[in-house]
Amino acid sequence: MRRVFRGGVLLLLGAIVALAAFGLWLSTSLPQWNGRVAVPVSQPVEIIRDAVGATRVVAATQNDAYLALGFAHAQDRLWQMDTYRRIGAGRVAEVIGRPGLTVDRFMRTLGLYRAAERQAATLPTPVQDALRAYTAGVNAYIDQHEGPWPPEFSLLAYEPAPWQPVDSLVLGKVLALLLGGNWFEELRRAALLDRLPPAEVDFLMPTDLPDGPTTLAAAPPLPGTAAQLLAAVPALIQPRRASNAWAVDGRHTDSGKPILASDPHLGLTAPGIWYLASLHAPGLAMTGGTVPGMPVHLLGHNGHIAWGLTTTYGDLTDLVVLDVGADDPERYRVGDTSHPFTVREEQIQVRFGRDHILRVRETMFGPVLSGVLESAAMRAGESAVVVLQAAFLNEADQTAVAMYALNRATNWESFRAALRSYGAPQQNVLYADTGGTIGFFAPGLVPVRRAGRGLVPGTTPENDWTGFVPFDALPQQRGAAEGILLNANNRIVGPDYRHFISADWEPPFRAERLGEMLHGDIGGDRAAHAALQADTVSSMARLMLPAMTTRLGNTPVSDAAQVAHEALRDWRYRMDAEAIAPTIFAAWYAALEATIFDDELGAQSGRIDPRQVHAVLTGDLAPWCDNRDTPEVQETCATAVARALEAGVATLSARYGADMGNWRWGTAHPARFTHPLLSFVPWVPRWLGITVPSSGGNYTLMRGGYADRDGVFTNGHGAGYRAVYDLGDLDQSLFMVAPGTTGNPYSRYFAEHSDAWRSGAMFRLPTLDAARNDARGILTLVPAR
Repeated sequence: MRRVFRGGVLLLLGAIVALAAFGLWLSTSLPQWNGRVAVPVSQPVEIIRDAVGATRVVAATQNDAYLALGFAHAQDRLWQMDTYRRIGAGRVAEVIGRPGLTVDRFMRTLGLYRAAERQAATLPTPVQDALRAYTAGVNAYIDQHEGPWPPEFSLLAYEPAPWQPVDSLVLGKVLALLLGGNWFEELRRAALLDRLPPAEVDFLMPTDLPDGPTTLAAAPPLPGTAAQLLAAVPALIQPRRASNAWAVDGRHTDSGKPILASDPHLGLTAPGIWYLASLHAPGLAMTGGTVPGMPVHLLGHNGHIAWGLTTTYGDLTDLVVLDVGADDPERYRVGDTSHPFTVREEQIQVRFGRDHILRVRETMFGPVLSGVLESAAMRAGESAVVVLQAAFLNEADQTAVAMYALNRATNWESFRAALRSYGAPQQNVLYADTGGTIGFFAPGLVPVRRAGRGLVPGTTPENDWTGFVPFDALPQQRGAAEGILLNANNRIVGPDYRHFISADWEPPFRAERLGEMLHGDIGGDRAAHAALQADTVSSMARLMLPAMTTRLGNTPVSDAAQVAHEALRDWRYRMDAEAIAPTIFAAWYAALEATIFDDELGAQSGRIDPRQVHAVLTGDLAPWCDNRDTPEVQETCATAVARALEAGVATLSARYGADMGNWRWGTAHPARFTHPLLSFVPWVPRWLGITVPSSGGNYTLMRGGYADRDGVFTNGHGAGYRAVYDLGDLDQSLFMVAPGTTGNPYSRYFAEHSDAWRSGAMFRLPTLDAARNDARGILTLVPAR
C-alpha cells in the first residue's frame, strides 16, 4: 500500500509538473510587438500598439496598410479569426468533434461559404486588391510564426490553415445571419401557431402595424412541427441584436459641430468581437471598430465623416413552404409548375468520429432548411419542405464594396453613393460630418413581396419576391428639424411609408429614454454623451412596476415578500450594480411573465413584449392570468402578481440567502465574456472567460441583456464597443472596447478594459507622436527580399 501511495503521489506530482511546463510553454505564445519583421510590403510600415490598447498602422500605401492590419489582427486574434471562418464554412466539427456537428449541418445547408465564393468573383479590382493585401498580411504572420500557437490551437492540437480572401467575405455573411434574424422570429410565430389561435399569437408578438399581420390565419403548417425546426437552430448562431446610435447637430453642442455616439450591442465574448484600430496612409485615415478577419472598418471616422450602426430588424428573409411532388420526391411545385431540386452532398469531417454526409437540396428561392433535422419522421414521407429565402444569399449582395467605399466617403453625397452597394443585413446608419451635417440612412436589400408581409412561413407564388425596394426609396433623412436623430432599434418609418420594412421592431423603451434625455439639458460636450451611453434607467421598469404594484393592491403576501416589495418603494428605476431593488424587480417580473404565459406557451414562450404584459395587468385581459392548466381554480391578475412576487423572493432567497443585503444587482447580473466557441465544450478551463459585476438590463441604454436562470440574470449581450465622435475635433473622440486588446489569455491585456467598461469609462486615443513615445510596442514591417 505504501508503494501504491508513493506511486500515486509521484504520478500526481508528475502531472502537476507536466501541466505547469505546458502552461509555461503556452505563455511563450504571445506575439512580437517590437522589432522588425520582413513581410511582402512595398515600403516599411509601422504597427504601433499605443498606451490605451489601440493598434495604429502607418503606411506609405493603402494596400500596405491593409497588409499590416491583417498581420496585427493575426498576431492578436488568430484563433478568433479561425473560429468565425470555421463557423461560416461549417467546419467546426473538424476541431471539436460532434459538439460542432449541429452548427456545421446548419451552415453547410445555408451555404454561406459558397455564397461568399460567388461574391468574391464579382468584386471591383480595388476591393479585391485590399482583400489580397489583407490576406497576405495574415499569411505572413502564419508563415513566420515560431513557437507555440495561441493556447486554443495548442489545447485542440491543430494549426491554422492559410487565410483566403473569401474567408474575410464569409465573416460578413456570418454577421448578416446573426443580425438579420427575422427568419428566427418567423419560426417563433409558427411554433406558437401550433399551440394557440392566431389572435392570441398576434397579441403575444405584436407587429406595431395599424392593421396587424394578415397572414396568420392562412399560414400553411410546417412539415413536422415548427418547434422541432426552432430547436434545431444552434445556440451559437441564434440572432441576438440591439444597438444605440444618435447624432446631434451644432445647435446642441459646445463646439457648434455635430457629436455622434454609437454603441452596437452583440454577444459578450472573450476575446471581444471588436478590435480598435487606426489606419494612416495616403487617401486613407480610418479610426474605429474593425472585426478581426476583415480589412475594412465597420464603424468609425475618417477625418471627414463619422458613422454608427444599429440593426434595423428589416425583414430580409422569408421561410417558404413548398409542396413536394407526390409521385417524385426529387421535385417541388411552384403553382402549377414542377421543378427539380438542386442536390449536393457535403462531407463534414468529425474529429474523433466518422465523417458525416449531409444531403442538401436547393430551390429557386434558397436552400431547404428543414433538411437540418435528423428526425426520421421528417425525412420519410414528407409532403412539403421549408426553404430559406434570404437577401444575404442573393447575388446582388455587395456589402463588402459598400464598406470599402464608406471608409473613403467625405460628405453626405459620397456617403449615400457608398451605400448603394450595401446588401445585408439592413442597418440604420447614423451620420455626421465636419461640415455640420447629420443624417440617417437604412440601406439594404429589402424585398418587395407580391403579397403578404413575410411574417410567418408562406407559400409561393402568393408571397414571392418581385424585387427589392429601390435605393432612393429606402428610409433616409438629411438633417433634422430639431437637430437630433436617434435610433435604438425602434420603428424607423411611419404608417404612410409605402414599403414593408419589418414587423419586429424592438420595444421603444431605450429610444424613449434617449429622446427624453437628448431633448433635455444633458450638456453639449463629449463627456455628456459618454455618460448617456452609461445610463441605467429602465423605462420598462418605470412602466411595469406601478402596474404590478397597483394590481397587487392589498392581496395578502408573506412577510418576506412584503419586505421585498417595500424595498421597491423609493427605487428610481436605475439598474445599478450596487442596488438591491433591480434584483427584486427582475425576479418578480420574470416570475410574473412565467405565471401568466407558461401555461399557454410552455417551452416556446421566449421573451414577451413588456407592453403586452402591461396590457394584461391594466386592461380587460384577465383570462391570460387564469392558469389554463388548473381550470377548476379561478385565478385573477391580482393573485398572479402575488404568486409571482412570492416565487421571485423564494428564488432569490434560495440563491443568495435570506439577507436582502446580498441581493445586489451586480452579483445577480454578472457580465460574462464567454469564449466564442470553446464555451460549448464542457472541459474547457474557466480562464478562457471573463466575469465582472455589471449594471444595466434588457431595456437600459447601458445594455445588459439577460435571461432569467433561477435568479441569475447573466449579462451576455451588450456594447463591446462604444464611441463618441466629436466632429469639432475628431482627435478628441472617446472610445471603449471590451474586454481587451488581445485574444491570448496569457497576455496582461486580455481583460484590460473589463473593469473600466462596466463603469462606463471611456478613453481618448493619443496623437501619433504621443503613441510612439509611450507605446506598448512598435513593430516595423520591412520589405521581404
